[in-house]
Amino acid sequence: MRVSSKEFYEKTGLKVDGEYIIALKDLKEIKKIEVMKESFLERILRNVRLKDGRYAYRNAEIMNVRISPSKLYVGQTFLQKDKIIRILSLPRFFKQYGLEILGVSKVPPLIVYGKEGEVSFYVPPIAEIKEREGIMVIIDGIHRSYVCMGAGTTCHYILIKSSVELPFTPERWEKIRIVEEKPLLKERYFNFEEDFFRVLKEVGIDG
Repeated sequence: MRVSSKEFYEKTGLKVDGEYIIALKDLKEIKKIEVMKESFLERILRNVRLKDGRYAYRNAEIMNVRISPSKLYVGQTFLQKDKIIRILSLPRFFKQYGLEILGVSKVPPLIVYGKEGEVSFYVPPIAEIKEREGIMVIIDGIHRSYVCMGAGTTCHYILIKSSVELPFTPERWEKIRIVEEKPLLKERYFNFEEDFFRVLKEVGIDG
């Protein structure tokens, strides 16, 4: 992921103190970390679009909640081993820069500044409430959810009431497989519908 600050401003109307927004894992060196303002995160989310161009959350209700991941449904078919290991080291990673966080489940939304004008966002897992089906579904953050579930703890979610179609068929955790390599796009989700995919990378979320 690499989104210029100009592109980001055009998509969201928000300014960042940097030239490019990249994935947190790609930051080579960190200069500063700050907690992301709630209004900043909400503006990002309200400008997420579907692959077909529609806004996913423009008028949706957005909440911050703590839920047991086991209560949520999933759409992704797999988990990557190396990503699970990387997520387990997140609290230790942030501690190097003076941010004391007790576990993956408690990392707040963050803006992370690197060198050479690079910026990254850390956004907690995103889930949607599908009221008609009476379920909650993970949209982004399945690996973090899995780690929290394994630890027997709740997880901080950005929970969104959305009536927009899902890009997959919701399934239970038991259907997921753990793999070494990421599968092809069509195989990453249960009954994938590309037009309804939430294009999070356009607004700087490394989904």
